[in-house]
Amino acid sequence: MTLTPATSNRPKIAMIVHAAFMVRSFLIPHLRRLGELYDLTLMVPADAPEALAPYDLPVKILPIPIRREVALAADLQALWVIWRLCRRYKFEMVHTITPKAGLLGILAAWAARIPIRVHTFQGEVWCNSTGLKRRVFRALDMLVARLCTDVTVVSASERNFLRSEGVLRSRQGHVLGAGSIGGVDLERFRPDATARARRRAELGIAGDDVVFMYLGRLKRDKGVMVLVDAFARLAKHYSNLKLLIVGPDEDDLGETIRSNLCSDAADRLLLLPYTATPEQEMIATDVLVLPSFREGFGVVVIEAAALGLPSIGSRIYGISDAIVVEKTGLMFSPGDANGLSEAMERMIKDASWRRELGRAALVRSQEEFSQDEILDHFVGFYEDTLGQLRD
Repeated sequence: MTLTPATSNRPKIAMIVHAAFMVRSFLIPHLRRLGELYDLTLMVPADAPEALAPYDLPVKILPIPIRREVALAADLQALWVIWRLCRRYKFEMVHTITPKAGLLGILAAWAARIPIRVHTFQGEVWCNSTGLKRRVFRALDMLVARLCTDVTVVSASERNFLRSEGVLRSRQGHVLGAGSIGGVDLERFRPDATARARRRAELGIAGDDVVFMYLGRLKRDKGVMVLVDAFARLAKHYSNLKLLIVGPDEDDLGETIRSNLCSDAADRLLLLPYTATPEQEMIATDVLVLPSFREGFGVVVIEAAALGLPSIGSRIYGISDAIVVEKTGLMFSPGDANGLSEAMERMIKDASWRRELGRAALVRSQEEFSQDEILDHFVGFYEDTLGQLRD
């Protein structure tokens, strides 16, 4: 369809994201709120407008030829298209979210002389890399930061990491509220004993079963195989132990996961695809596990907390902001299946302590991570930033 430049007197803002999945999972509340206040345009991959149509968002949606993976020809084309759109619509602010969108979007906005250029850092693909790959991707993030007029970061620990690596300057980077991309919708994620019992029955989970859950993309750098290894060790000794894994299988790990388990443990594995209603699966579980090797902020941790669940996470930046050790959950060294199994065993053995952790996690999610509060900080950041342009 053909779109013409907007004539609204409201500030014109573009948000650029390289995946519809990211928009559906985290940004719908932002777009609804910001679309009421600003003349907001969302730039997304060509297949995203159709996927986002059911949400009836109060924003213009412009398809761009952007891909998640590195593809030089396609990336240059996307850079050109974004630059042309920036020149055409004369945005006052361009805000990029996700790494590829940040690199191409901020470069294009800078070249088009957009006065306000903001990028949100939310986990670095190079943080666990070495050699040339680390140097190149770190340099690209540094370039993005230098071309931005402002930067937000989804957690204090990630901001500290980026500063220590020289990507951000010593005073650069805002964490909005307590952190996360958008907090937790406490209406969706809330304890419900009836819903819990119903979903456990549907999944064949007995009353005394202890269920650990992983929710997210099935990728090796998310530590999924570390969790499978830890589960396999414990399944030999605890017949009431079950593992629920939910998410899109991006690395084709399904068969590998099952092949790494003995037949008895494999029978106690529940492997489910991506769901737009993760709270309906979370509520059936007892402990969330996030064994990732990199994470900007462990959003699933605070979502689980809002359901009254404790979490176990790898001890890395981002997740360390979401878990208070020995109060709302436990942590282990990334990649350490033995350390993870020990943490899981503590949760299995002491049900009353596990529930105590869950209650503390619930209180913290309500007090620090409600979606309304985080979005207030988000809107406040926009107002302050745009206000500086008009002063």
